[in-house]
Amino acid sequence: MRTVLMLALLAGCPKPAETVSTPAAVPEAAPETPERKLAVLIVLDQFPLELFEAGRPYYTGGLARLTGDQARQGVGVYPYATTQTCPGHVTLATGTEPSKSGIVANYLLAADGSQTYCADFALLKTEPLGDAVKEAGGKVVALSLKDRASLFLGGHSPDLMAYYDVKKDVIAGAEDLVARERIDEIFSEVWTPREDLGREDDRPNEGYYGLTPTFPHGPATELEGKARLATPMAGVLLTDMAIAAVDREGLGQDEAPDFLSVSYSNTDYVGHYFTASSLEALDNLLRVDAELERLFAHLDATVGEGQWTALLSSDHGGEDDPVDYIEGEPIAERVKARLAEAGIGGEIVFSWPEATIQGAAAGREAEAYAIAVEELAATEGVISAFTTDAIPDGESWSEAVRMSYDTERSAPIYGISAEGVVFDWYEQHGSDHGSPHDYDRRVPVLLYGAGVAPGELGDVDIRQVAPTLTSLVGARSPKDATLPAIGLE
Repeated sequence: MRTVLMLALLAGCPKPAETVSTPAAVPEAAPETPERKLAVLIVLDQFPLELFEAGRPYYTGGLARLTGDQARQGVGVYPYATTQTCPGHVTLATGTEPSKSGIVANYLLAADGSQTYCADFALLKTEPLGDAVKEAGGKVVALSLKDRASLFLGGHSPDLMAYYDVKKDVIAGAEDLVARERIDEIFSEVWTPREDLGREDDRPNEGYYGLTPTFPHGPATELEGKARLATPMAGVLLTDMAIAAVDREGLGQDEAPDFLSVSYSNTDYVGHYFTASSLEALDNLLRVDAELERLFAHLDATVGEGQWTALLSSDHGGEDDPVDYIEGEPIAERVKARLAEAGIGGEIVFSWPEATIQGAAAGREAEAYAIAVEELAATEGVISAFTTDAIPDGESWSEAVRMSYDTERSAPIYGISAEGVVFDWYEQHGSDHGSPHDYDRRVPVLLYGAGVAPGELGDVDIRQVAPTLTSLVGARSPKDATLPAIGLE
């Protein structure tokens, strides 16, 4: 369901996949080292503009700094179509789109149906910004609640790269970064919301993975698996990790400026399981606001006020309140029946928006793909389906799909869902992202701190984030990042 606020936000914005105007190429030489000691990238995973604006009246912490009269504010536009976590973080880290980075999705779906998880440096075809920072003499620390959210931002040789491994209930990469007793204390809290937010608690499509549609939630120690990450307590742990890492690594304490990235993945899990229009999403965001202030206050005390700069953005947006879901099982049954009738055999495998046919008779793959495309295109909620060797021209999303396509890594079939419709990963609960629609591609970009002049940025290409961060520490841009830094004055 589109809200009036969302319509107002998107009025006058480019259509879902319009090409963002390309600024002039950056110079090869590294910029002069600025007068700052630390550049901080804050990533709120799955942070659509609708949720950002809904929180504005309530910000009192770190987001108040980032949206106040000393901040520089704009909208980052992802130029590609497959707006998922791994491609998003890789784009933030490298300044390149998936067709160049090689990281086209969270799971790379091969034509034979096999899938490869994205969090592997061997898959990356370009250079992350952490390598340029290290080359310039700075330290690099990357922290998150997901491995894929910190790996690429840390680069090949970070001083510290760590994430909370929810399956093992440990901080992978630095198990002693936060004491075991403190982790247990954090997750023992029961999540209850503020009473002044004016959002209905029990709404359609809420609750998944053992989480109920209504408050209270937890304690998190009693929640299974990823449900623990769909709580504000996960954000508290991440802030503890960041504060401890700043102290352990002495960030901002020597002549060479350092780089810190912190990815709050709890916003993503809350969005998936409750939707961005839920009371849970807004309450969680305001908890993150408080956590950011806790981190920023620590940077003021240790690095020094006016000695660090923060850039906040997101790896993608999200559908705030789905109007419908695409069910994969009926599609699979129809495709399988037609393949059998044609004597081709096999079945469709989804990694939406990509798909392939597994087990088709040798030499008849093209026929199998054509059948799958026909069935996808005839599915309610799908506005287009095609083979990736024949991406349609002239559509609003055509160039965005091409930017998501890698001849070696992409699956042979691609689908575009209608606005407001998401693929049914979560049994018709919660929300998702991954489309070329504006709500998935447009996210906040906020700057605050040393060297930042207040003002409005307007729309910026999200590929400008990486060269902005390297310029903040006096390092060169990553080698394949061809766009200039965001203007700070």
